[in-house]
Amino acid sequence: MSGGIISNDFLWHVKVGEWIVENFKVPTYGVFSWVAQEFDLYWTSHEWLGEVILYLIDHFTGDIGVWVLCMISGIVTIFLIAKHNKDYIAKNIIFSSVFFITLPVVLKVFTIPRPQLFSSLFFFAVLAILYTYVERDTKWIWAIPVISLLWGNIHGGMATLCYISLFVFLIATFKDFSIGRVHCESIGKKRWLKLLLVTVLSIVAICLNPNGIKTISFVFSHMGDARVMATVTEWAAPDIKQLNSLVCAIPIGFCCISLISTKKNIKAYDLMMFVVMAFLFLRSARFSYYFTISMAFYYFKYMPEFLYDSKIVKSLKNVYMPLSMVLLVATLGVGAMTFGSASKIKDRVLSNEALQKVEELSAERAYNFYDLGGELIYYGHDVFMDGRADMYQGEVFNDYYSLTKSLNDYQKTKDIIEKYQFDAFLCIPDEPLNMYLEMTGDYEEYYKD
Repeated sequence: MSGGIISNDFLWHVKVGEWIVENFKVPTYGVFSWVAQEFDLYWTSHEWLGEVILYLIDHFTGDIGVWVLCMISGIVTIFLIAKHNKDYIAKNIIFSSVFFITLPVVLKVFTIPRPQLFSSLFFFAVLAILYTYVERDTKWIWAIPVISLLWGNIHGGMATLCYISLFVFLIATFKDFSIGRVHCESIGKKRWLKLLLVTVLSIVAICLNPNGIKTISFVFSHMGDARVMATVTEWAAPDIKQLNSLVCAIPIGFCCISLISTKKNIKAYDLMMFVVMAFLFLRSARFSYYFTISMAFYYFKYMPEFLYDSKIVKSLKNVYMPLSMVLLVATLGVGAMTFGSASKIKDRVLSNEALQKVEELSAERAYNFYDLGGELIYYGHDVFMDGRADMYQGEVFNDYYSLTKSLNDYQKTKDIIEKYQFDAFLCIPDEPLNMYLEMTGDYEEYYKD
């Protein structure tokens, strides 16, 4: 159900997983990167267990196994959302349809073979437990620290959503008070203290990994770096001029309509979850998937009541089951078609001839464009830059940014090139650095396709 590999990240994830299995340890330095090792850069390998899982699946089952994993993740996500809201969906076909029509687009972009496959299910599980806990005491609340332990090792960076959600519910259930139609409802001192203890244990559990507290701290440093956020496509703010981003943003509008038009009292944790997740999504497109998952817990229950008794809705109620099946099949079908076949798991940018030329060069200090890094790693070449932007953050990434985004300062560009003593350049055709190298006349073109 994937639309392809973003920056070929799957490829370097698999190689890291292979390295961990072969060396039986988790790297905290820049394996596969000559510049990271030369500058002694620390790598917060927050996805190490997810990478091992992906490698083992790829190793024993090949592309088809990874493809099946993506399909299962997408199907389970759809099933859980539909099951959780089956009563609301039956009553509100129109607004429910809007959600399920946009869902394939989200799945197309984000149901890809990377550790985030597991994060989506962890996030749903945490929210399901919390929403149950505020209604009644449940022993399942103690499962959240266990989920946090797994999450912190499979995809530690996104485990941030776990304690953010816990903080939301701690604030919203501390005391009874209302602001207009927004109500905070206390769950009682004993249950609230239990929730506080679960929060503390969950944060500690996330830190129980080879990187310790860095698994939490690096996320805020990463998201606070404007250059990294602007360079890495999936971390950048959504661009509504692009169709995918526009469709993913539509649910925010419908959530606003639901919350504004509803005659029901709005629970504080519902409003807070919406605000927090909408903010994260508008800050970084990567959160659109998690925003969609969070909607499953507050969007449907506040859908406008003035549509309930309309003739259109009444007529649709008679075909609810057939329509639901059509929506489900369409969701799965569109997602599956975007993936095409298991052979596209390892989509390549570099041709066989280009890879052969790279091999012939035997460069030890090659510059490479960001999006080429994963593929170069997969085929056994150390890189200057790859999808681990957080590792390069700082001096190295700033220099890379200068080489790719701002070449007006001729001397600065020359100084950066001399600083790293590049012995080859792997550029894409429309990259500014490629044009700079051609203009200087100091470099020989070895291969072009």
